[in-house]
Amino acid sequence: ITGELHQVERKSLQAALERQVRGTFFTVDLAALQRTAKRYPWVAQVSVTRQWPDAVNVRIREKQALARWQGNGLVSEHGAVFRPRSATGVDALPLLSGPRAQSHFVLQRYQAMAAVLARVGLRINSLTLTERMSWELTLNDGVTVLVDSQDSLAKLARFTVLYERQLAGEMMSIARVDLRYRNGVAIGWRQAR
Repeated sequence: ITGELHQVERKSLQAALERQVRGTFFTVDLAALQRTAKRYPWVAQVSVTRQWPDAVNVRIREKQALARWQGNGLVSEHGAVFRPRSATGVDALPLLSGPRAQSHFVLQRYQAMAAVLARVGLRINSLTLTERMSWELTLNDGVTVLVDSQDSLAKLARFTVLYERQLAGEMMSIARVDLRYRNGVAIGWRQAR
């Protein structure tokens, strides 16, 4: 087995593949080996070839998780949701939510919105596509940002200008920013303690 494996357990995969090997060098079922490896949730691509005189090479490419999905899954670099039994190092990934059929769209929107907000040093901790097709973002400082689907990136860009000019020093006092308005924003302040 070759390939950079961080999430797939090499020993478990090796044992599963060895159980599938039957016959001689020429009759071993390479397609069966490929199907077995593809059953592992972290496996993105598998290449199985014969190596003369007596070996079979299995090359694995793992999926790259770009985000967590609704608390019980992960989103791959292609926007597909997958649910592995175990995953290490994914707790810091952003949390995305929405209809499962929209996971690719939610990932694309996350990437575009994150790029806009990164210009001013803001990071998205979570992004939800609501039933009304609007967006709810939670930023790294705990502020919730609401934006509708119409001109969402332009509205976020307008917010970054407001952030730089007036809100950067006030973010710890802000609970919510509503960008769903055509020509303005609404700010909800945190309660004084």
